[in-house]
Parts: sequence; C-alpha cells; structure tokens
Amino acid sequence: MFKEINPDNDGTLDAKELEGRLTEAEIKAADPDNDGTLDEKEYLAVVKKKFDAANPDNDDTIDLKELESPAGQELLKLIYK
Repeated sequence: MFKEINPDNDGTLDAKELEGRLTEAEIKAADPDNDGTLDEKEYLAVVKKKFDAANPDNDDTIDLKELESPAGQELLKLIYK
C-alpha cells in the first residue's frame, strides 16, 4: 500500500498523500526524524501499532469482529485503498 499511495515515488509519504488515513497528530507522532513525512519503515511501524490495537486477543490475526471495530477500521485506512 505504501507504494500505491506514493505517486511521486519519492520514498516518503507527506500529509497530502496520507490524507484520510492518518491525522496530522498521528503523522507527527510517527515521524521520529521530524521531517514532516513518513518513510516506509515509519509507515509500517504505524501499521503494526494499528494492527496491535485491532487485535486485542493477541492471536496475530484479525477476525471480522475485530476488523469491524473502530480500531479495525483505523487499520483498514492504512492497508486498503
């Protein structure tokens, strides 16, 4: 998904490319180098965090009930176009 939402292929996602997927505050929190963008490693860290939030039983899978939860819907924003 990272490559699909990075049409300029610059290797980073800016706020415009992440619009509707992450809030400005979430981007800032996920941006340790404070460059205003997320590289693929930073983006995947956010995906993992959202996956973990959507997987409260810690079974490393997301079932339909978990996917339909608010946390699951947040995860979908990052992994589905």
